Amino acid sequence: MISGASLAGCAAAILLARQGVRVALLERRADPQAYKVLCTHSLVASSYPVLVELGLTEAIEAAGALHNDARWWTRWGWIEPQAAPGGPALPYAYNLRRSRLDPLIRSRAAATPGSTCCSATRSPACCGRTGGRSASG
Repeated sequence: MISGASLAGCAAAILLARQGVRVALLERRADPQAYKVLCTHSLVASSYPVLVELGLTEAIEAAGALHNDARWWTRWGWIEPQAAPGGPALPYAYNLRRSRLDPLIRSRAAATPGSTCCSATRSPACCGRTGGRSASG
């Protein structure tokens, strides 16, 4: 059972279900289009490998995500990471509004075999154990 069908909860549900664990993903809001209003819409570059593993990069880009690079302002000036000469390109991050991102990953979690998304008010009904593996074994 995973409490919270936002980014981390949905990612955990997808990855666990792919390993054969039967997952109940509980969300307090019944609306599948619900999203976090006060949170940012920037996905840092270090999240890119996880997005690839979840199979979300194409869907995120199709939803209008923009690539961005990391830049920081300090009292000494800008810090702008550069790739090493002849080395691989630096990874990039994405900007995508949570109103698009949250429903997208939630629908991906719901479509993953072994993962069940439901409102927390219905948790006893959706969490019946009928086969599959639990996270504890």
